[in-house]
Amino acid sequence: MSKVFSVEVVVFVSLFISCIRPFFKFKSGVRRCAFFSPFAMVVCILGVLSLNVNCSFVVLSALSLAIFVINIPYLSAREEDFQYSFYSIPFLIMNFFLLLILLAAGVFTWYFRVPGRPLVDGRQIPLERNVEQFCGDFSRGFSPRVDFRSMPNAVFHIIYPTKKDTDEICLYIPETFTSVDDCMATIEALAEQGKIVVAADFFCPSVSFFDSHFDNRWTRHEYMRLQNFLGKSFAGNNRNNWDAIKSKELTAITQILPKIESKVFKSAWNKDSERKKIIVVAGKEAFPLLEGVFPRFFGSYTRYYCINSAENPIPGYRDGFGDLAVFHPFEYYISEGDKTGGWMQAKLIASKIGEMK
Repeated sequence: MSKVFSVEVVVFVSLFISCIRPFFKFKSGVRRCAFFSPFAMVVCILGVLSLNVNCSFVVLSALSLAIFVINIPYLSAREEDFQYSFYSIPFLIMNFFLLLILLAAGVFTWYFRVPGRPLVDGRQIPLERNVEQFCGDFSRGFSPRVDFRSMPNAVFHIIYPTKKDTDEICLYIPETFTSVDDCMATIEALAEQGKIVVAADFFCPSVSFFDSHFDNRWTRHEYMRLQNFLGKSFAGNNRNNWDAIKSKELTAITQILPKIESKVFKSAWNKDSERKKIIVVAGKEAFPLLEGVFPRFFGSYTRYYCINSAENPIPGYRDGFGDLAVFHPFEYYISEGDKTGGWMQAKLIASKIGEMK
């Protein structure tokens, strides 16, 4: 069970108790059940801030907000007012319809749930995840984040097996439409093979992907995917601008990697070290930009893999959207007309990379 789906289950159960309580007249208990609605609201807020949420989570969050607002008067009402309004016919009818909507949302959430990481040989391989944060921009450079009152402008994710008996490093480059979290299924599948996987997100206010208030660290990728699904073209100036920004990100990666103070990277970026095997993984849109940056940094020991290229096709994979089938199954269903196991795509990508010589 994935973290997102686990949180969705908690929210659903809390909202279900809150909606069904008016139909049971046990005053000593049902009044306390009213506090399940603000609890669900708090869980949703924390989930939005810490998880890679999808459409089903948004639906439950909207329901949670509606039920919380409806229950506000009953959280502080006097006992006599509470009893009269609580068991009124209009309130019972309203809760009945809310309960039906909630049950429909529950079915939707179950059908389009985010699957958990599958087992390998009957067990789940333990993985570690370290995060290195930096502040700065593309013109001035980046330095480790020391003032935690400011938001980081570059976040490096390092995922590796708990038993780090590996000398193979994989650098994963997310596409413009995705964040590292949107590609985490493939990243974890690579780490399960024993690789140390590095991926980075950049949030620099000095560059703009598009002219909108949604161009920020929290909503940029979701907004761009939504516009793409609605049929908006991103060709021309937008595409040229994005390629220029991606090239800046790639250059920044080469500048930041040596600064990461971790035993994981001990002598990893030494171009003269033949022991280290470095694989750079990118999608079709970012892959052409690698040639102008990485060869002079990594040297001749680097191998490159283009996801879903003509030589390495991945059935059902949507270019530029990372592990869409895993973390955004409803969006994948709308765009592809199919509900498939996205983990199969991630495992296939990792398998093809593992076969590289």
